[in-house]
Amino acid sequence: MSRSGHYIDPALRALLESSLTPDDNDLHLSNLVDIPVLAIHGGDDRNVPAWHSRESVSILQARGAKNATLQEDAGEDHWYSTVFCNQIVEEFLGRLLRGAARFETATGREFTLTVSEPSASGSLHGWRIESLALPGR
Repeated sequence: MSRSGHYIDPALRALLESSLTPDDNDLHLSNLVDIPVLAIHGGDDRNVPAWHSRESVSILQARGAKNATLQEDAGEDHWYSTVFCNQIVEEFLGRLLRGAARFETATGREFTLTVSEPSASGSLHGWRIESLALPGR
């Protein structure tokens, strides 16, 4: 509820906010819906709060991701030596290496490719955005 937001020209504010779009990671989560994701987070992370990962996985699941999970390790900080040494991580990586966790294709269904800077983005399901009609959209 910033008061300064009420005194800025709306066109200038829109321009400033669109310049920050590349840092709005939640806007780009739609690109991960069909990709297996295991988010690992220390429950006592003092650098990046665990709610960041909780929110990201929640958004992915709300968008229809069936293969997005969160491993939150209680009592652990931002980095810890056993981050990859547990059964959940080993099983996830094993499924990827065996090819059991397949990437779904968008054939026959809709999907979203979200980018803010087309030149800095790759493709999704063979589609690539070359330019934007409006900045940030």
